[in-house]
Parts: sequence; C-alpha cells; structure tokens
Amino acid sequence: MGRGPRGAARILRPTLCALVLIVAAGGRVGSAFNLDTRFLVVKEAGNQGSLFGYSVALHRQTERQQRYLLLAGAPQDLAVPDGYTNRTGAVYLCPLTAHKDDCERMDIAEKSDPNHHIIEDMWLGVTVASQGPAGRVLVCAHRYTQVLWSGSEDQRRMVGKCYVRGNDLELDPRDDWQTYHNEMCNSNTDYLETGMCQLGTSGGFTQNTVYFGAPGAYNWKGNSYMIQRKDWDLSEYSYKDPENQGNLYIGYTMQVGSAILHPTDITIVTGAPRHQHVGAVFLLSQEAGRDLRRRQVLEGTQVGAYFGSAIALADLNNDGWQDLLVGAPYYFERKEEVGGAIYVFMNQAGTSFPAHPSLLLHGPSRSAFGFSVASIGDINQDGFQGMSQHSYPSTR
Repeated sequence: MGRGPRGAARILRPTLCALVLIVAAGGRVGSAFNLDTRFLVVKEAGNQGSLFGYSVALHRQTERQQRYLLLAGAPQDLAVPDGYTNRTGAVYLCPLTAHKDDCERMDIAEKSDPNHHIIEDMWLGVTVASQGPAGRVLVCAHRYTQVLWSGSEDQRRMVGKCYVRGNDLELDPRDDWQTYHNEMCNSNTDYLETGMCQLGTSGGFTQNTVYFGAPGAYNWKGNSYMIQRKDWDLSEYSYKDPENQGNLYIGYTMQVGSAILHPTDITIVTGAPRHQHVGAVFLLSQEAGRDLRRRQVLEGTQVGAYFGSAIALADLNNDGWQDLLVGAPYYFERKEEVGGAIYVFMNQAGTSFPAHPSLLLHGPSRSAFGFSVASIGDINQDGFQGMSQHSYPSTR
C-alpha cells in the first residue's frame, strides 16, 4: 500500500520550504527575478506607483518572431496620453534579456468614451495569462465601467472587461477567440445581480477554455464563468452559489485543470476568501448542457485570514493527481510570531481532498506569507514540481 496523503506531506515539507521564492518590491518600483542568482533577469517599471509586476505570465511567441517574454501587469500605470484619461493600467512585454529597461507596452486599443464606458482607473493588467506555446494571451481590467443613462442621470456599472490577443500580442479580427465579447455580466442589472461583477479579477486559459472570476456578482457573493470552445461550438458555463448571502467573493482567484477530481475532465477551483468569515475554496465540475456544479468546499480555519485569496495546483508527490495549495496571508499566531500561511491539501486519488490540510506552512510575523502562490514546474530537475510564493517584507 502506498503512502497516504499525510505521510506524503511530511516528506514534502523540506522540499516545499526549499523552493519558496520571495519576490520583493524595492523602493517605489517593482522588479521581477528568476532563480539564477548569477545572471539575474531584472525588469523595472518606468513609472513610479504603477504596481508593475502585480501579475506576471511567461509567454512563448512563435508568430512573426521567435522569443520568450515575461508579461507584466502594471494596473496603476499611467494612460496612453489622449487628453482625457490619466491612469488606466498597462501590460508590458519584457524579453528575457540582461537589460532592465527594454519592456514595451502592449497595445490594447480601448478609447475613452465617458458617455458609454469609463477606462479611468480600470486596472488593466490586474490579470494576465498565456495559453501556452503558440497560444493566445488574456489581459483583464476588473474595474472597467459601463455607463447607462436614465434621462440626464448616469448609472455606472463596474462589470470589468477581458481582452484576448493573438500569439503575437496583436488583435486578429479573423480569430473568434479575440473578437468574442466575453461579456458574461449584464450591465443592465444592479449590484444584486451582475451589474458590479468585476469580471477578470482572476482568469486564465486552457487549450479550449477561457475562464474568469467575478467576485462582485450578486452583492459580492461572486461567480465563476467559463467559455468552452469545440470546433465551431461555443458553450458558456457559470456557478451561482445557492446560499442567499453576499460578500463571499467567489471568483477572487480561479484555476482550471484536469487530474483534480477526474482523470481527464476539467475541475474548476475557485477561492472565496470571505466565505463564512474564514474563507473557502470551491471545487466545481462541468456538466454537459448545465451550469457548473459544486463538488467540494474546503474551508479556512481562522477568521479574517483570507484563506482562498491565492491558490495553485501542482502534482507534488508524482502520483498523477493535482494537489492544491491555498494561501491565507493574514493568518497569524501572535505568541509564535507567525504571519501568513499556506495550506497544502494532497489529492486523495481523484476522489476528494481532505477536509483538513495535509501540511500547514507558516511565514514570519507581518510577512503576509501566502499572498500569492504559483506552480513553477520542476525547476531543479529532481522529478518533483516546485512552488513559489510571494509575501511582503516585514515592517520590523
């Protein structure tokens, strides 16, 4: 009989701790680093306060030219000068070179039109994702606002907006992925429905799926959306939690993949950091012709810890099933000088995840350990998946 989840987790403890990568922002500009301490790849923002590096994704461009890029979101960056808009956010395309200042701004052709929509402070770049080799790119602005008019009175709906661009980072009007509107929320409704859904707070790709988190939907109960394409067919799915309460923030984070609760079918994993005040992670399944169905809920253990605000999937013990890491950056144990935590849930052979974590990793006091977590692959070629986490430097 093989090792159970708890036994495997104990063996993983030194591996996980050794692979933790702390990404820090020095001064007032952000910088991103790889793991080679001899030949660092460092990219710096051009504008102070832009939050450069708030979201990042590696992208391999194969169309028009061959190159590897680091896509870096800067959601508080200045707008392209147009005489109307001050700050929109931006996404930068950074080649993997030794130069610090060779990032170029990605062209998202969204013009200001205050009578129809507002792009001021829309947080473009809050989410960036790559579909993989030869794949497309997703960029989101969760504070994009539609303007409705009732006589002379305007009503504003912060529905958010996501843009899909081609492998070469340009808009191809012949590609249905890029021209589809992706407007999953109805701006004609109010905050009790989806009129303030903030679509794109999270999001990403698989080869035939694009997905979005919308934590502002239904009085901030939140929702998760998925668009799946097969040949010329397009299907839309969503999850509306049956509980009649707001402020759960479902969709704050979101990951989609297979080998989670089924060998080949995809499972949607979405965080709700304010669920029951302790936070939760929802595991959802897709059913043909129906919306997403809840399969399991993993709950946090401490009020206000923001459990579920960061999630990552990786096969940590090489059993062929994806395991789950959940960040809780505001977890604390005052007497033990603990600040932030990452919960590790080992997959039980595709049947479910344990209700309690297989392993709980802690950070130092005031560090917000677990603010973000990510799978970074087998970086040291030892046959095991590595993970990284982002925390704030201590204020001590």
